Amino acid sequence: MKRTAILAAGLAIAAAPATGLTSAFASSSPQRTAGQIQAFGTPALNGGPGTVLITGAIGDYGKTLKINKAGQQDPKGTYGLLELSKGTIVTDGAPLQKRIQAGSARANLSPVSCSLEGSVTAPEPIISGTGAYAGITGTLQVTFTFAELAPTYTSGPKKGHCDTSNGPDATFATTRSSGTVSFK
Repeated sequence: MKRTAILAAGLAIAAAPATGLTSAFASSSPQRTAGQIQAFGTPALNGGPGTVLITGAIGDYGKTLKINKAGQQDPKGTYGLLELSKGTIVTDGAPLQKRIQAGSARANLSPVSCSLEGSVTAPEPIISGTGAYAGITGTLQVTFTFAELAPTYTSGPKKGHCDTSNGPDATFATTRSSGTVSFK
């Protein structure tokens, strides 16, 4: 079904934690500080970039992309690239992608409302960073939450039943991550 592909597309952000404080809250001299961070993201479900925001020990914002092991943008990639204002962070989203695929296989579409929702959580190791995030290490616990609404057949013998043949009419996804980071 198309919903598996759509849910997996959410990894663009789930595979990439985010950082972000607005300039009104940023200090005049950013420091590389180890500690707890929280990341909030909205994945792009169509293969484009998602948005990210990180708070806590570090603060930054930007976009996320799915990449492959070679670092190239790849909608089927299992790594996440966070392109932030102060540098980049690469994460390994393979554990989360496996959980999303398993959750999708178990998801049940409501025949009454043609809706589907779910949430999965998995660890996401931080692989590397550049700029202000050079030497960053840690693992985040990422929760990917999604909801979808399928259309209904408008005619024929299946009129009024859920039509999952062409993907959903509407989708929503979000990520929330937390973990501890340090710098080498």
